[in-house]
Amino acid sequence: MIDFKFTINQRYLFLHTFRHKLKVSPKWVRLHNKIWEIDKDAYDFLIGRPEVMISNYSLKQLSIKADKIVTDILHTKEFKKTYQETKLYKKWISKQWNYNKIKINSILKRILKIDIPKTKFKVFLTHPQLTNGCYLDDYRICWGHQENWKNYSLVYLVHEALHEILKDHDKLVHAVIELVADNQLRIELSKKGKYFDIAGHTELKNIEKQIYPYWKKYLKDEKMNIFDFLKEIKKIKFV
Repeated sequence: MIDFKFTINQRYLFLHTFRHKLKVSPKWVRLHNKIWEIDKDAYDFLIGRPEVMISNYSLKQLSIKADKIVTDILHTKEFKKTYQETKLYKKWISKQWNYNKIKINSILKRILKIDIPKTKFKVFLTHPQLTNGCYLDDYRICWGHQENWKNYSLVYLVHEALHEILKDHDKLVHAVIELVADNQLRIELSKKGKYFDIAGHTELKNIEKQIYPYWKKYLKDEKMNIFDFLKEIKKIKFV
């Protein structure tokens, strides 16, 4: 059974927002200017400018300087507002997951045809106005996104979790993950929609459509589970 524990790391929230300042609030520009005035080298370090490599300070020294600045920034009105909004988002997404998790796991078991081991992922949340979604490793997910359609966040959290469950990260497996989560799970969970009617990863669309006929047969085959399916399609050459 897949489960998610939602958390907010304030330093991560700050840096993620810092690098997408205008998408949250124009007031974050003031924070940028403030940090620039305090220490230009630390600012370059935080924003990720390559010029830090020719600074008069070592990366270790810059890290210490930047960490002190971040500690102070966490007490500013701009950050506190973003943090409070993200806490509200955490409350909302936790409620959504807890309400739907039994149903989602049931659908997943039917699609994957395996007993999903009890697996808890730690989800580091960022502000929902920003586009954030990735699987790190070691059962850690980063997430923060607007709801582009019903159950958007839940579907894509499962998508990220499947990178761990399926234990492979090549292009073919990623395409199958989109068939599982972005399509079949989304349609069953929301009780509407059809395959390939959302954006997804454009670079995977062609291969997904080539896999699709085999996928439909797989869903009807009671003897084949998801790992059997992956083994079989890896024998096929897709354009």
